[in-house]
Amino acid sequence: MQNAAIYVRVSTDLQAEKGYSLETQIEACRKYAEEMGAAEITVFKDDGYSGEYIERPAMSELREAIGQKKFQVVVVYDPDRLARNLAHQLIITDEIEKSGAQLKFVSVTFEHSPEGKLFYSIRGAVSVYEKAKIIERVSRGKRGKLQQGKIIGDTKPFGYRFDHKSSNYIINEKEAQIVRHIYSWLVNEKIGTPGIAKRLNAKGFVSPRTKKPWTPNTIYYLIKQPRYMGTHIALTTKTVSTGINSKKVVKRPESEWIEVQVPAIVDELTWYAAQKQLRMNKMKSSRNQKKDHVLAGLIFCAKCGRKMKIEYSGRKPYPGYYVCNGVVNPNFRYAGGSRCDTRRIPCEVLENTVMDILENISNNPAEFEKYISRPSNEMNIEEKKNDLDRLKQREDGLHAQRKTILRWFQQKIIEEKDAEQQLKSLKRQQDGISDYKKSIIKEINNSPTPPEYTSNDLVEIVQNYFKDKPLTFEKQRELALTVISKVTAIRIDATTGRSSVPEIDVHLTFVGV
Repeated sequence: MQNAAIYVRVSTDLQAEKGYSLETQIEACRKYAEEMGAAEITVFKDDGYSGEYIERPAMSELREAIGQKKFQVVVVYDPDRLARNLAHQLIITDEIEKSGAQLKFVSVTFEHSPEGKLFYSIRGAVSVYEKAKIIERVSRGKRGKLQQGKIIGDTKPFGYRFDHKSSNYIINEKEAQIVRHIYSWLVNEKIGTPGIAKRLNAKGFVSPRTKKPWTPNTIYYLIKQPRYMGTHIALTTKTVSTGINSKKVVKRPESEWIEVQVPAIVDELTWYAAQKQLRMNKMKSSRNQKKDHVLAGLIFCAKCGRKMKIEYSGRKPYPGYYVCNGVVNPNFRYAGGSRCDTRRIPCEVLENTVMDILENISNNPAEFEKYISRPSNEMNIEEKKNDLDRLKQREDGLHAQRKTILRWFQQKIIEEKDAEQQLKSLKRQQDGISDYKKSIIKEINNSPTPPEYTSNDLVEIVQNYFKDKPLTFEKQRELALTVISKVTAIRIDATTGRSSVPEIDVHLTFVGV
C-alpha cells in the first residue's frame, strides 16, 4: 500500500474553463490514485494561482513533503496543472523522481523514458505557446477595433457618454459645459486648479464619479486629457506579472499607443494653451521651498543640460543654492550616467545677475540681441539618442543579471535573502534608468513653443516693469516668468570660502524668440 499526493491548480482566468475546475481535477485524480491502490490520499490545492510561477503555497508544501519522502506517488490531472513553464515542470519532475516517488497524470500516459520525457517537454512548450497565442490574438483584436475608430471599453469620462452603436463617445452637453468653463477659467482668467475647484464647488457642481466636491487633482487630471480636444489615446498601459499572484500596471512605450478620434469639447488651441498655463502655474508654485525664489524652475546647468534644483545650507538664515540635478540625483548614477561636477550657485547672486541683465536691456534696447541664447539642438538631439542606446544596453545587462540570479536561486546556489537583496538593487538601478530615459525622451520630443513675442515686444515688456523701481519680489518673479523660458548658468570662478565672490556665465532663452 502506498501514500499518494494529489496536486490540483486553477488560475483566476481558468475558473470557468470546462474540465479544469478544482472539483473535477480532485475527483479524477482521487479515482486514479484509488485504482493504483493508494492507502492514504493528501490533496494539495492552489486556488487562483497562475502556473507561470513555481512559488505557489500548495506547490511549496508539496515540494517540501516530497523532499521528506512522505509519498510514493504524485497524481496530477494534466502537465500544465503542474506548471506552465517548461523549466518549472522539469524541476518539479526531477524532485519527485529523486525522492523515489512516481509522477502520474490522469489525462496523458507518461512513461519514464526518453520518448516520454520528450512528449512531456513538448506538452509544456505547447501549453506556453497556446497561452501566448491567446494573449496575442486578444491584443490583435483590440488593436484592430481601435484602428477602425472604435473605443474599447467605456471608462465613463466626464463630459461624454458611450454610444454602443458606434462604439465611440458622444458629448454629454450638460457636463461638457462644465469642462469648457474649466478650460476657460484656466486659460483666460489664469485661475489655478485650487481656485477652479473652489469656484465649481461654490456653484454646486459635483465632481465626476465620486459625486463629491471637486479637488485640484481631479481638475488637473481632467485638463491633461487630450480626449477633450478630440483625441482619445488607447493602450497606454498594460498589466504585467510581478510575483506570486501579483500584478501591476505599467506604461507602454508611446509607439504602441493608438489614437482614436472622438468629438472635441474644446479646440486644440485652447487645449494647448491650458497645458502651457499648467506649466506656468507649476513654476509659480512655492511649495516645498523654505522661501520664494525669483528664478525657481527656470535654471538649467550649462555643462550637462540638466535642470537645477534649489537646496539650502544648514546655517541660518538658510541661504539657497541652485544645484545641478546631475550632482545630487542618484538616478543618474544608477542609470550609468556621469555625475556632473559643476559647482552650486548662490540663488541671490544668480537672481541679481539676471535682473541686472533685464535692467540693462530696459536701458539699452540695442543690446538685447547679445543676451539671446540660440544653441543648435541638432547635435544635442544626436547625443541624447546615443544616450538612449547606451541606456538600452545597460537595461539589457541588468535584465540578464536578474535572470541569472533567479536561476541561481532556483538551483539553490544562493539563499533567498541574498537573492532578494540583489534583486532589489537591480530594481533600483532599473528604475533609475527608466526615469533618466523618460527625461531624455521628453527633451527630444519637446517641440519648440510657437513665437509669442517679437524682440521689440519683449523689450517693451521689460521697460514697462522697470518704470517703477525698485521691483518687488512679486514683480521680479512675474517679469521672469513672462519673458524668460530658460536660464542656462554655470559658475566659472575658482575661488572658495565664505568671502569668495562667485563669477557666473549666464545665457537667457526668451519666450518666443
